[in-house]
Formats: sequence, structure tokens, C-alpha cells
Amino acid sequence: MDLNLERKLSALTVDNCTTNDRMIQLLLDKLDKNDFLMGGKLFHMRCTAHILNLIVKEGLSVISDGVAKIRASVAFWTVTPQRREKIKEISRRLNIPCSKELVLDCITRWNSTYLMISVALEYKNVFYRLHQLEAQYRCLPSESEWELARILSNNLKSFYNVTEVFSGTKYPTSNLFFIHICEIRLSLGSWLTCEHDEVRQMATNMIGKFEKYWKDVNGVLTVATMLDPRYKMKLIEFYFPLLYGDESNIHIERVQMLLKELIKKYEFKAKLSVSGPSAGAFSSSIGESSVVMSHVEEQLSSRYDDFLKVNMVENRKTELESYLSEYVLIIKDKNFDILGWWKINAIQYPLLSTIASDILAIPVSTVAFESAFSTCGRVVSPHRNRLHSQTVEALMCTQSWLNAYTRDNGHTTSSENPTFADEEKVDAEIEEVYTEI
Repeated sequence: MDLNLERKLSALTVDNCTTNDRMIQLLLDKLDKNDFLMGGKLFHMRCTAHILNLIVKEGLSVISDGVAKIRASVAFWTVTPQRREKIKEISRRLNIPCSKELVLDCITRWNSTYLMISVALEYKNVFYRLHQLEAQYRCLPSESEWELARILSNNLKSFYNVTEVFSGTKYPTSNLFFIHICEIRLSLGSWLTCEHDEVRQMATNMIGKFEKYWKDVNGVLTVATMLDPRYKMKLIEFYFPLLYGDESNIHIERVQMLLKELIKKYEFKAKLSVSGPSAGAFSSSIGESSVVMSHVEEQLSSRYDDFLKVNMVENRKTELESYLSEYVLIIKDKNFDILGWWKINAIQYPLLSTIASDILAIPVSTVAFESAFSTCGRVVSPHRNRLHSQTVEALMCTQSWLNAYTRDNGHTTSSENPTFADEEKVDAEIEEVYTEI
């Protein structure tokens, strides 16, 4: 309130900590709900990246014993530099092109478990040979455990790819995530037909967790999808029958009603703004042309005037109907600027463009922001705690620019091979900049 922001908020994106749920409720009690979208119904946006994390962790808890020997094998052969060299030597003997290094996972980060399993599968034959050569190595996974790891790696790959999308910072608009969420749900359904009991149980638990949080985010994501001229209702009409079966029409109608209710709210706000202090200036500026038009209208015949009024009422479409009746845009460009499209078409769809500017700007993930806050801890370290604020700003901006340059020019390593080579290179360049400053 001190910054006069309470009437400029549309949503607040937070992770799924229970204290955040309580804090959101306290915040809504303090502020006027009429200032928010749908009276605050869309105010609380849960971080989709955290939701995915909870879903996968729920599944991994079921098969933790199935990957225990793989984790033990990785821990055994990465504990010393000599054992790491032994793995490389055996790989060369067996002509296995294993360019990725074995890395032990962190239990609190499921994506590290996925990376550990996927890399360990490439070293499967190496582990067999090491078991013959090293008597102390007694935790070799069985063939059934390797098969379970292979299925698990294939299934979690889609989650890993979607997590990377949610963690990105170059495509923040909320319309791009609905399709990924739907594909995740469909893939979970396909796991239920797997021949392994562990995978089926894993899918059941993950679907339960998915359904728990899906209702909290689908409102924003579906409306954002409808406001994408490349999808409109078509993408929803494609996925909802696959997700809900015979009940798909009910859920499609709910999405349409949600957008219609949003339009009514914005129409009411628009009327209030027109009837405000600026209305007099607006009407006075068109007074002369109104007089001219009145003379023209007097010259029209009464029959034509009646005909015109009847046809206007009969053939008039609402802004939403006009938008949905047009063909979807066939654009395959990943860099499609949806905000630019709505800016250009704001004259034709003034109300929908206003809604789009609010809905599409809602961030669906907090990962990028958490990463930005974490960066300061690496710059303002115990050895640099006296840096001037301008120096810190220069260091953080330089790091961001260098990371963007290496990413855009393809100089980064594969995301499936997490090494620190590029970070060390960037840190060295930052050190040079810091020295110059």
C-alpha cells in the first residue's frame, strides 16, 4: 500500500508451501478483492515447476528401492579419482563412447536422479566388467533392475524436458504451458498399462498428486490458451476429450464461462473508466463531429434507418464470438510474439487485448526469480561483502549477458551432462571484469 501497488496486482505466483496458502488468504483479507481478476479467484498462482517436482517425487518414493543399487554403484565408483579413472579406462577398452560423467544424485532434486539413471544406463556394460574385476564392488544391479531403470528414464524424460521449459526466462507468457501439462497427464495415463507393478503404482500416486494441483492452475492456463490466436478453443477441444472422456464438454463449457465472466468484469471496469473524470474531455473533443453526423442522420429515410437498426442487432457479434469465429493462425515460429499480436489487433479486440495483457503476463513458475535471488549469494560472497552496489550490479549484469551469449551461440554443454566448465569460464571472465572495475 505504501507503494500504491494494491490495485495494480493481477496474480501472485508462489511455490506450494502451506504457509504461502495462509499468507495469500491473509493478503486477500487485507486488500479489496474487487481490484483483482475474478474477485481474487485467479490471484493465487501455484508454481508449476514446484508442482512437477512434487508429482515426480511422489512417484520416485514408490520405486526408491528399485534404483538403490544404481545409486550405490554410482556412489562406489565416483568416491575417489582413481575409481573414476578406472571407469574411463574400462569404457575405452569396451569401445563405449561415454562422454558423460557419472554424478551422484541429490535426493531432494528429482531431476538429478533422472540424470544419474540416464547416464548410468550408458555405463551398464562397464559396470558388468567392473564387477568381474573388483571384488569389493558387490552392489551390481540385476537385469530386472536395469530394465526398471530404463523404463523410468524413458518416462521421466518428458518431465525433465518440461521442467526445463518452465525454468526458462526467454518465454514467460503463460499461453505456452498448457500443451506441456496435458502431455504430462496423458503420459501418466499410459504408464498405467505398464507390465511392471512398480511403474503402475508410481503412475497411480503421481496422477493423484497431479489432480490435486491441476484445478489450481488450469483456469489461468486454459484462458491463456484461448487468448493465443494459434490455438483459441481448438487446442482445448483436442486435449479435453483425451483427458476427461465423456465429461469433456462440461469442462469445455467451464472454460468458456470463465472467459465470459472475465469479459463481464472488464466491461464493468471499462464503463467505470468512461464515466470518470476523463469522460467530459472525451465527449467535448467529438462534439463538432456529432453535430455533423446528426444532420446526416436526419437526411436518412426512416425505413432505411429502421432496416439498419434491425440488421445491426441481428448480425452483431460479441467481441469474443468474433475472435473465436476466425481461423486460427498457422504459425510454426517458436519466437511468435503473442503480446505484439494483441498490440496490433487491439483496435479490433479492445477488451480481449486488455485481458490478454493481464493473463499472459502471469508467470507460471518462480524458478527464474529464485535463481536471480540466488545469484547474489555467489557474487556478494564472504570475500566480497564490501562491494559497492553499482559494482554488484555490473557483475550480475555481466554474468547474465555472458550466459545469454554462450547459450544463444551454442557454446554451452548439453543439459543432460551437467558440468561446470562453462560456469568456470564465465566466472573467469567475470573476475576479469571485476578486476577492471
